[in-house]
Amino acid sequence: MRRLEAVRLVQWYHFQDHVFPVGANCLLVGDNGSGKTTVLDAIQIALVADAGEALFNRAANEKSRRTLHGYVRWKLGSEDESRPGLVRFGRGGCTSYVLLEFCDDRNASGSFTCGVAFEASETDTDVAKLYFLVPGAPVAQIDAVTAAENGASNRIVRPLRDFKHWLRQTGGRHWPDAGSYREELRHRLGVLPESFHRLLVKALAFKPIGQVRQFVFEYLLDPRPVDTAALQSNLEHYKRLEGEANDAEKRIAELEEVVAEGERIESERRTAESHRYMELRAESERATALVESLEARIQEAESVLKSLKAQAESIRREIEYHRSEYERVIRQLEGHESYRQLREIERDLLDIERNIQEGTEADVEARELLSRQQRALGELLSERARGVRRLRPTLFERDDLLGAEEPPEVVAKLHTLLASEGMLAGRDLGVWERRLRACGRSGSRSAAHLGA
Repeated sequence: MRRLEAVRLVQWYHFQDHVFPVGANCLLVGDNGSGKTTVLDAIQIALVADAGEALFNRAANEKSRRTLHGYVRWKLGSEDESRPGLVRFGRGGCTSYVLLEFCDDRNASGSFTCGVAFEASETDTDVAKLYFLVPGAPVAQIDAVTAAENGASNRIVRPLRDFKHWLRQTGGRHWPDAGSYREELRHRLGVLPESFHRLLVKALAFKPIGQVRQFVFEYLLDPRPVDTAALQSNLEHYKRLEGEANDAEKRIAELEEVVAEGERIESERRTAESHRYMELRAESERATALVESLEARIQEAESVLKSLKAQAESIRREIEYHRSEYERVIRQLEGHESYRQLREIERDLLDIERNIQEGTEADVEARELLSRQQRALGELLSERARGVRRLRPTLFERDDLLGAEEPPEVVAKLHTLLASEGMLAGRDLGVWERRLRACGRSGSRSAAHLGA
């Protein structure tokens, strides 16, 4: 039979390093606040291991606010940490140990010491945990506290790192998680069920049991929390569906209005289509009447076209007949002497008209030439030309025309001829052109001497 033999608390609440012998029986007696519940909570945390399942101070207070951090750092004053002005701690950052020694009456080798080591800091409420088990060693031999260096009388609690090293040297085991430690502990205590840890928490409440029903519900049955998350999800889903149903009803009402409006529009559309049909029917009847009228006119036009084609054919035959008659008459005329004479007279008339046209054009050109020559003679006999001749007489010969006081006889005659329009008729203009070209050369020569 395995039983709890001793409990050792190192820096657990106000216990610095204290061993409680339990043996077969143990009675905890003391005033309020002396530490009775503190010892029970230490045993609970060492056996339950999971701080989330352990309920501290259940033996004294159903609504206790004690925490693991407060046990490790020895919290003083108010238990309400929301009132920082009333909360004080007896320790700063420190390491604590809760050790339980179990022995076996039948097999001495089955004895072991198990427990939990805690490490807390001043800046954070989280507590680091190390679960361990040392086979065959009593709690007094667990080196959780070591002597100080330089021979000092005070002792120092080992930090978790040093304690892990000590466990490896002594053959102890440690786990970082509570699950593996709890499984090993149940196996060592006699293959206990997993509900052992939960029932232990309930047993520490010290509540009287008045009915078997109460005992069954509170100690035997496993707690099965109601899955409120699913209910909440279903409720939210129902509310969402209800909202969607309301929205759907609103949309249905709006759609009914749209349907009514659509029916009204459809009725108006059918009425408009009926009116449009009547209009198209009337237009179709008018188009049919117009087609019939056009077909009648086409038939009439076709008859007129046939008549015109007949007339055109008759006219074409008449034209061919008259052309053949014309050709016959022309052949007869060509064989007649008077007709040949008439054709020659027509050709002579055409030649005469062409000569008259050419003479008219020559007369216009001659008059333009004579007008230019008259202007040129005027320049040669002008007062400016005479002034030049008087200034430079050596440059001019006697018979030079430029600047002459009296025009030559030929020029005088030319003036006389130009004075009357009809006096040039039948005259040989070539002679005058040659004389004028000679006068022009004399004038050019005089101008050249003057420029030199």
